[in-house]
Amino acid sequence: MEHIETWLESIGLPQYRSLFKEHQVDFDVLHDITNEDLKELGIPLGYRKRFLRAIPLLRVDTGSVAQNDASERLT
Repeated sequence: MEHIETWLESIGLPQYRSLFKEHQVDFDVLHDITNEDLKELGIPLGYRKRFLRAIPLLRVDTGSVAQNDASERLT
């Protein structure tokens, strides 16, 4: 996914687009986000849990995309 806004849409939390933009949360930062960080941003518990479940899946997706891209370049 190119944009964090698209990712937020995909996990059903598009209402946090402006908050992430305001606090400059992008994919580089997202991988380091903790429950405490989300709490500090004022995100309610249920949505924090949704974020915390979705972030590791993003890592897997990003890793497999990166591996596929690298394989294609080698062939």
